[in-house]
Amino acid sequence: GWRAPFADGSFDLVALEGGDPGRAAELERLARGERVLVADNRLAYKLSTGRRGRFVKPGPAAWLRAALRPPAGQRTLAGYRRMLGPQARAYALYPHADEFSHVVSLDAPLPGLTVGPQERKNLVKVVGKKLGLFPLLTPSFVVLTAPRGARRIDRILDVVAERTGEPRCELELLVGTRSNTGLMMSGPPDEPGGWALHVGLGPVKTRQVAHHAAGLRTLATRFPDLPVPELVFDDEVDGLPVVVDRRIGGLSAPQLTGDLDASGAMFADAARLLATLTLGPPRPVTEEEFDRLFGVRFALLRDRCARPETAREVDVRTDALRSALVGRSMPRVFYHADLRPKHVQVEPDGRIRSLIDWGIHEHEFLPYVDLLHLVMHQRKQETGDLPRVAWGQLVAGELRDHEQAALDDYGERLGMEDGVRRALEEAYPLLVGGMAEKNWDYSRPRWLHHQYGI
Repeated sequence: GWRAPFADGSFDLVALEGGDPGRAAELERLARGERVLVADNRLAYKLSTGRRGRFVKPGPAAWLRAALRPPAGQRTLAGYRRMLGPQARAYALYPHADEFSHVVSLDAPLPGLTVGPQERKNLVKVVGKKLGLFPLLTPSFVVLTAPRGARRIDRILDVVAERTGEPRCELELLVGTRSNTGLMMSGPPDEPGGWALHVGLGPVKTRQVAHHAAGLRTLATRFPDLPVPELVFDDEVDGLPVVVDRRIGGLSAPQLTGDLDASGAMFADAARLLATLTLGPPRPVTEEEFDRLFGVRFALLRDRCARPETAREVDVRTDALRSALVGRSMPRVFYHADLRPKHVQVEPDGRIRSLIDWGIHEHEFLPYVDLLHLVMHQRKQETGDLPRVAWGQLVAGELRDHEQAALDDYGERLGMEDGVRRALEEAYPLLVGGMAEKNWDYSRPRWLHHQYGI
């Protein structure tokens, strides 16, 4: 059979994707420590296509054919357990359409699976979960052999509890985010022992997690009345950088998508809160400042857009924004830089409990952009359209009353000229694309054209 070009016991951890028995045998030989198998479920009710957020949901006949004659290597959970031995522990990797994955224990009550307000409307899912069908039909599994006492997350929880003097609670939720961060929740929200633990799963995300912690420290000092999570822990555990902030109760704003009253309450709160993040009195925008805040990131966007037509449009819109902003007076603000609904924790009625995830914040930027991004992204989520649709409605003056009211309120609080707001609205795709290219760990050359038609 297939044999890897390494000596026996070469690695502390060996991971295998797929259920090929020949390759699985190499796990035992190569690993002196943990063995991990990640594979699709033979009986899954949906499977990933290999593209972000895209899944195949076969009809009954196709599902039955795949169950009876599965693709090479696919097994049920029992089959994968047998490949690694009776000591193996199993978890479901349950993907969400918003491109993150819950890691759900199949051998213990926790970490578990959240069921939000939208999912509770799916009667088939709710009944299936209550009947215990989740382990049978879930899309994929991770099966591993590390001893229970040696789990790194257990050591992390122990260290955080010891350093903070807070109670050590069990891990309740484990999510692999689409941006490649491990997000773990333990304990009661808003109380000692209620933690949100962040671990970057790559160099870029590790830096951003550290930047998130730095942002929370700055906000606690400069804007103590802004509702953000309390930083609990920022250090290494077994050589792994770990940031822990206070777990926030309530709901993530996307869980209320479609409730326009709740969206209106969230936008009104956001306008009020973001208007407090000013950094001194208004002053004119200079040419040098424009280049620092916009020119560099727009040039990066233009150079990576892969279409000459898009590059020309970026240049035209950059010049238009420069003409509209240079010389205009306005305050500067502390900038979240990625304020989407998933970064807003709310009450069931939409009122904001906390603004979270400050991993790409900037200490000084022009106003209005954070709120504009929140409104645009919520509109996109509500309709399911590409971002270009919401942006087109914005520049055509076709926003809903509660959306326009929030933007107007923010503008009035900061004394922003209508022409400045209009210029930022028309340049919105460049603002989003420039922020993304600055912070992504890899470039997406045709993203601007696909998302905004530019």
